[in-house]
Amino acid sequence: MAIGQGKGENKALQAVNQAINHPLLGQISLDSAAGIIANFTAGGDLALSEISEALMYLQEQTNSSTEIVMGTTVNSRMTERVQVNLIITGLGAATLEDVLPGSEQINRSNRIDTQPRLDEISANRPIEKRELLQPIQSINMDNLDLPAFLRRQIQVAR
Repeated sequence: MAIGQGKGENKALQAVNQAINHPLLGQISLDSAAGIIANFTAGGDLALSEISEALMYLQEQTNSSTEIVMGTTVNSRMTERVQVNLIITGLGAATLEDVLPGSEQINRSNRIDTQPRLDEISANRPIEKRELLQPIQSINMDNLDLPAFLRRQIQVAR
């Protein structure tokens, strides 16, 4: 998470620049960011063109696949200035391919085909938990970065 503020001309661009150079981010590059939520708080004088320019600058600092979601909040006390809050995900995180060896070979359509279809599920029959969970192969259970719900899912599937 990072916060930046700007005032005067190009205030939104100043705020984004200050936020991406925030001490909480340190020397971390935004190239690995998976997603960014950028919330601008300003008075009624902030133009959409200013926000657009600031978001284009932010996109240039990341990779092309980073999804940026923008939000705005109007605060009448923020005339002539703007504050941006950035919530950035994926920085320094291991990729799915690193955590699950062979996951790049998993075909999404194969996983969907193994799920029960809605027309096959009878309203009179309760859905078995094993029908909804997909067994995940070759995960190191000693990996503490693996979320608890995935560890439980693996134990149930075995």
